[in-house]
Amino acid sequence: MKKYLICCLPLLIAAAPSSDKLKTGQWEEVVQNMVVHVDGQTHPTGKTERTLHCVKEEDSDPRVVFSKTQEHCTVSQLDIKNGNFTVKQACSSEAQVPFREMTVKGSYTPENYKMTYTIVSGTPDRPAIMTADISAHYIGVCPASTDASHSSSGRAPANPQ
Repeated sequence: MKKYLICCLPLLIAAAPSSDKLKTGQWEEVVQNMVVHVDGQTHPTGKTERTLHCVKEEDSDPRVVFSKTQEHCTVSQLDIKNGNFTVKQACSSEAQVPFREMTVKGSYTPENYKMTYTIVSGTPDRPAIMTADISAHYIGVCPASTDASHSSSGRAPANPQ
């Protein structure tokens, strides 16, 4: 699941206009209403996942983040207007990502965002489609010792003595 979330945050940052970047610092992200559709069956997960992650200064500029798109992936749509966005990305089988297509739609301000994403993986003959709702809000400065994300416990790692 974290692989999918890590894919979405750069797309959101890329969608933000440069005058309205996401605030740098620690964010809490909540994923809920996740549903997987495979072979004509719907499988809701029933889980809510919480993750902490840090948006660093070098990652807050949408044009820099956008240029970091994975090799063998292209952005086919990037619509930004009045705090709303739609981003569509497609990746070839050579890409090192767990999806073929991803669509992210939502709204944002510098201190929060809400989005719904749809990820298509599998093969064209047997696709697997995952949908989920994500919301996030700015918490404050990042802990001194931090990774890109923390466990869902919401606690920062202990400082080594």
